[in-house]
Amino acid sequence: MNYYLSADCGGSSSSFVLVSEDGRILAQKKEGPCGLMANGTDYCVRLISNTVSRMLKKNGIHAEDVSACFGLSGFGDEEKRSRQFLNALFASLPGMRIALGNDSMIAIAGSLGGKSGIHIICGTGSSVIGLDTEGNRVRTGGWYHLFGGDEGSAYWIGCHLIQEFTKQSDGRHERTAVGPYMMQKYGLSNEHEMLNLVIEKWQCRREKLADVCMDCCALAMAKDPAAMRIIDDAASEQAELIKACQKRGNFEIPTAVSYSGGVFRSGDLILKPLKEKLGSGFDVRKPLYSPLAGGVILAAQNAGKTVSEEVLKQI
Repeated sequence: MNYYLSADCGGSSSSFVLVSEDGRILAQKKEGPCGLMANGTDYCVRLISNTVSRMLKKNGIHAEDVSACFGLSGFGDEEKRSRQFLNALFASLPGMRIALGNDSMIAIAGSLGGKSGIHIICGTGSSVIGLDTEGNRVRTGGWYHLFGGDEGSAYWIGCHLIQEFTKQSDGRHERTAVGPYMMQKYGLSNEHEMLNLVIEKWQCRREKLADVCMDCCALAMAKDPAAMRIIDDAASEQAELIKACQKRGNFEIPTAVSYSGGVFRSGDLILKPLKEKLGSGFDVRKPLYSPLAGGVILAAQNAGKTVSEEVLKQI
């Protein structure tokens, strides 16, 4: 019997699923962040190989019987590092059939069911991938966060909310509910303790700053004007990435656009302004399946097989 393994490895968390050829979900596992640029080659190889090895051992499955697809944040962004990771991963899982790519690869496979269109990921980071009508892949964004990249992502939104907090504290911006909300949420006795929180307690960890996106969404839902402006700006950045992707490929008009990542858990809060900014040339639609399911689709295709819709919907 063949088995299909999928991994969706991102900047905040990593998810794994193991599926049998006859459509049984044998194991699902969630682990910590696993981004190639953020966490490094050795860490990512160790996390993936250890997790996969435990899943196979628990189910009595040999690596030779597995077709796997791993979608990894940061893979392909830097050629030398990506090549080192690929070689190390193959060596750590000998005998396994492995398809490897950026996390956007499995995201678009799941969200559009393998059909032409554009997919935007806004989790800890952000990137856009398009599969045009000629089968060409087009990518925009994903330029990392250190110099202002990952626009419209959870990290970007979280940082902009903290920046808004500092500007309101200084009197550069008019005070709104942002200050009182953040002071209470994080137990700050004075405004300058925000520095201690971010630098000392959080150690400037990317995933902790990305979590602040939820605070911005909560404030925006309560109609705080500053938070609403940040969300609107995030939608503008996302729309710019999608439009650039469309220009670089041959897509049907209107172009199907799907999405994944934690930012979109806010639903219409972000989707409504995004649709308005994209306009009539795009058809924004709910994803068919999860990125993790997209990895299963690609793993099965790699083995010359297909997986039923019923199984994909469970992943």
